[in-house]
Amino acid sequence: MVGMQVEAAFALGGTGAWRGRVRRSAACLRAARCARVRERASRLVVCIVRADEVLEPAGPMVSELFRSQKSDEFKREREIMSENGMVIAQLLAKFDRNMSSPNDVEKKDMLKLAQLWEDAGAAARALRAKASFVGDFVSLQEFALQDAQARRLGSGITSVTINDAMDFQIQTLRCIATDTIPPRPSDEVMKFFTLVQQKGKVPSVFQTSPPMSVISRIVAGLSGVALDEQKQLMREHEQLVSFGSSYGSFDRVGKLAFLDAMEGVEERWRLMLKRLELTGELSQLYADESRKIVNMLGLRDAADYRLLVREARDIMRADANALEYSIN
Repeated sequence: MVGMQVEAAFALGGTGAWRGRVRRSAACLRAARCARVRERASRLVVCIVRADEVLEPAGPMVSELFRSQKSDEFKREREIMSENGMVIAQLLAKFDRNMSSPNDVEKKDMLKLAQLWEDAGAAARALRAKASFVGDFVSLQEFALQDAQARRLGSGITSVTINDAMDFQIQTLRCIATDTIPPRPSDEVMKFFTLVQQKGKVPSVFQTSPPMSVISRIVAGLSGVALDEQKQLMREHEQLVSFGSSYGSFDRVGKLAFLDAMEGVEERWRLMLKRLELTGELSQLYADESRKIVNMLGLRDAADYRLLVREARDIMRADANALEYSIN
């Protein structure tokens, strides 16, 4: 009897243990399944492109996306700035590699860098002069962006200060290459170099348009109403840029109205990008290109880019408002 009870107890215990193991196995399977679901969900979240992380067509992007009627008048200067900029970057990288052994930096490379810098600077000055004379909005906006970048360094710093600093560097390179005494920098140039050391970066006065030639990179596979709206917005934006080729001839009211209209179009782009974010149609490729542009301009993120554009527009508004006082 006792034996039967013991056997029954073992049988019951065995069954309970088996059921416990089954329950634990089922719990493990559920946990593993939940972990896989969470992992997939986290991947989906990572893949979602947020509208506030990408750039709407504004500021320097516009000159590459929409050509104004007068853009060909600046073609040669832009080519010089772009071509020289690439070679300058290569030479500077070479100098950085050889800084541990200055004797390896060839004097001919120093002279070549000085000449490239000088030619690019001359092209930038010629482009600014032409833009002021012709009055093309896109080109004037680019220089307003450069002025806004310069102001970020500190009070009193302008693109003229940066040009003077560049001239000083060119002269110094030539002096080092020819074993002569370098010139003494002006107080403004010394102030500029001090601020650059403190902030660790310098705005480029030779900045060319970012490599964005296809507006369709904003979206991936749009169709139907969304595609029609995008095409309509593109047409209106392009027409406005074309109209802005005569921006310089506008009076104060006309310039302010044009700036309002341009900002209105850009706001519509932001709304479209936000809607595409919500539907998951915002292109990852466009997000990658946006990050490249932000890095190329030496900015922190897309929000910093928008802030820079706003600062440039403030400069243009101030210039427009100054017309009223000059007329009076």
